[in-house]
Amino acid sequence: MKTVRFELDAMVPLAEAELTLNLARYSAEGLVGQARVRLDVVQRLDSDGHAIVVEGKGEAFESVVRVYAALLIREFGETAFRTRTEQAGEPAAEATYG
Repeated sequence: MKTVRFELDAMVPLAEAELTLNLARYSAEGLVGQARVRLDVVQRLDSDGHAIVVEGKGEAFESVVRVYAALLIREFGETAFRTRTEQAGEPAAEATYG
């Protein structure tokens, strides 16, 4: 299981970022199928940390995360978020865009 935490800049409305994640999920469904996305990808909102956390495995997870990152960049800009990636049993890796 892998986890990607999208830590959003304060100027990014959390509700809009969540809607953008739903769009990423719909897009991934077109690539790998609705059932695969539902079974292999879980999302949660971290209101206190102003972040969205996506957990999952396989092609569905990778598709959702990649499409979501691309949509965030397109909608809010390259410096609007950073990510922290964790895989079960490994230390977190951090990436900043921009």
